[in-house]
Amino acid sequence: MNGATWTLGAVAGLAVAGLARSASGSSNAPERWYHLTDRAKFTLDPRHAPADNTISIQDRSGRPGIYLAPTDGVEAWVNGKGYWRPFLVEVEVDPSVFADPGVHGRWGGERFIPAASFGKLRVARVIPLDAFAREQYGDYGWIETDAGTTFDTGAPIPAGTGAACAATATRAPTCAR
Repeated sequence: MNGATWTLGAVAGLAVAGLARSASGSSNAPERWYHLTDRAKFTLDPRHAPADNTISIQDRSGRPGIYLAPTDGVEAWVNGKGYWRPFLVEVEVDPSVFADPGVHGRWGGERFIPAASFGKLRVARVIPLDAFAREQYGDYGWIETDAGTTFDTGAPIPAGTGAACAATATRAPTCAR
């Protein structure tokens, strides 16, 4: 993945302890939200205007910001909507951001956070998508299941295992037929 060598121990070691007070001064404990990306060295870009990939009452196309999903939204993005990106960004979110102008929810729980509110967000870590699958589900991830090898060691994955095998529409090489 982009020439990086990943080990599960190193990925787990990147976890950052929760902040007692966010950058905005709120005493509310930050929430963990997620974003899919192609970039292993992801940073918040206040100039980036993401595409609005669905029909919504309020179109956000052309507006700088970021889409974030709660923990269960990651699986919905990957399996439900087919959004495949090799990395997952874990973002610490000051809960007060949800009252900011321009912050809007979507069906499925995802949120659009405009760039003007980036001061209430902090990138906690960027990990391979498959590391997230292992943390959340205790099984091999989507990309490594499809490739047939683990992301961190390159070892073959036992047939019939992995997150991709759980999805009935996916027929990765390692899935039982």
